[in-house]
Order: sequence, then C-alpha cells, then structure tokens
Amino acid sequence: MVPVLPLLLIGLPLLCVLAAVGAVPWGAVAAVALALGLLALVLVLVRKERAPRPDGG
Repeated sequence: MVPVLPLLLIGLPLLCVLAAVGAVPWGAVAAVALALGLLALVLVLVRKERAPRPDGG
C-alpha cells in the first residue's frame, strides 16, 4: 500500500509553494487538499470495517 502520510507531508507544502509563486492556482491546491482529505477519510472507514471486532463477530 502507498504510504499516504509521507506523500501528504511532502506534497501539500510543495503545492503551497507553487501556489505562492503563482505556478499553480490556489483553487487547485484547495481541491487537491480536499480530495486527499476525503481519500484519507475513506481509507480510515474502510480500515475500521475490515478490522475484526473485539467481541468475535
């Protein structure tokens, strides 16, 4: 599985720097951040569904 956290820690600041110098519009940075947040939420929910329950069910 792709390590998401290191990609976020490197990618988001890089996008912000690109937006600050005008290479990328801020709307694109916001869209990418929103998409990554939703992806992380989905991954957490999927992981909780797959985890075995403590009561054996």
